[in-house]
Amino acid sequence: MKKIFLYSTLFLISVSLINEILNLNLNPWIKITFALAMILSGLTFTKPFTRTLSIIVLGVSAFLGIFYKLDFIQIIKGVESNIPIGVLFLTVPFISIPIRRGGYLDAINLYFKKFSDSPNKFFSIVTFIIFSVGSVTNLASVRIVNDVLSDSKLPGKFLVKSYGAGFSGCMAWSPYFAGVTLSITYAGISFSDFFPFGLLFSSLVMGMGLLTFSFDSKTKVELIERLKNLEIAENIDEKKANKKIKILAANFITLLLIVIIGEKIFEFSNIMYLVSIVSIIYGLIWLYLVSPPTVFIGDVLSHRFKIIQTVSEVVFFLAVGILAKAIALTPVKEVIKEVLLRTKDFHPFLMIELLILAIVVFAILGVHQIVSMTIIGTTLPPEMLGISPVGYSIMFAASWMLSALSSLFVPFNMVLSEVVKKSTFVVAFKYNIIFNITILLLSGAYILLLLQFT
Repeated sequence: MKKIFLYSTLFLISVSLINEILNLNLNPWIKITFALAMILSGLTFTKPFTRTLSIIVLGVSAFLGIFYKLDFIQIIKGVESNIPIGVLFLTVPFISIPIRRGGYLDAINLYFKKFSDSPNKFFSIVTFIIFSVGSVTNLASVRIVNDVLSDSKLPGKFLVKSYGAGFSGCMAWSPYFAGVTLSITYAGISFSDFFPFGLLFSSLVMGMGLLTFSFDSKTKVELIERLKNLEIAENIDEKKANKKIKILAANFITLLLIVIIGEKIFEFSNIMYLVSIVSIIYGLIWLYLVSPPTVFIGDVLSHRFKIIQTVSEVVFFLAVGILAKAIALTPVKEVIKEVLLRTKDFHPFLMIELLILAIVVFAILGVHQIVSMTIIGTTLPPEMLGISPVGYSIMFAASWMLSALSSLFVPFNMVLSEVVKKSTFVVAFKYNIIFNITILLLSGAYILLLLQFT
């Protein structure tokens, strides 16, 4: 079944991207068939919890179809709506391969050493490195940075806080994150329109991370003791390391500029396809330049293992598309719309907070944020809520970010849990709870301010 999933995935990616590049207008059932094959084959070896969630999602879709006597062909076609996010999730991690192969980790290592004289400085550099690397490699950034720090025995609470602050910054603005591309899609704006406001928001989020850490005296004391024995980057040429960092930064900036310019030049049906194409083509060129010819092919082929590792998330994302379509075809959609529209009677700040909280609470209960965002995005456009498109996109980006930080069932907290050897409950509700609350309040205040200018 893994082979069926892998080949179905490769065909789906190829067909989707070729169709966009050449504007072939292929029959949508070609992509739908591959997506369904991915769901059915992936369910046989995905993680038990995600398998259960996906089956529940599909079961509810079937129940709604039977109860309301819907056209099941139309329900199944709902999977097409989430194919772009699935393709994005599968292709963006390819960028992490040249980063590992190019020797950039040693350079990052040196910078950790240089900023280890102060806990606040060290927190800032770890946060910034996660933010920089994560903005184009997504979740792979946590594993990349942790590979550098794993032998240093740093406090688990520090790692959760710094990784969380840096990764939150990524989720607030980067087009290489599904939450951002989904947000601007539902808001009906371009990434270039979103970019300055998203980047400012991410800076405020990371600043809030540093602020909340600076008051955690217990973790700071423990970190100071560990930093005294930090033995990394002793034999690294500083001149070469600085050059590597500059090259790495130049590549990240180039990746961003390509998306911004490409969005103006090309007319893809979804920005997620543009980001996916950039990730593959740029990743291949970058890898070719830094990888010895003898291992280049092997490095490229190694991405198939990452594809297999993403089975849980991808299967769930695709299944959610089916559920969203089923809901859209039933009176349930109108009920949800009426309930959410009642928030308009409140002060704009409270309305924004309640909408964000609704998505986050459902995520905490196990309903992935993509479900809630898809329902809200397809039933309540920004003009219906009296929110500007930019403010609407930031609200969704904040909702995705806070859901990823708060839910026990999302990949980010699962990876953090594995890194610090603590339960996802401890990671989400003990180590990051203060940060999460401050970000919730910051998000409402920031969006309220945006409504005055956008």
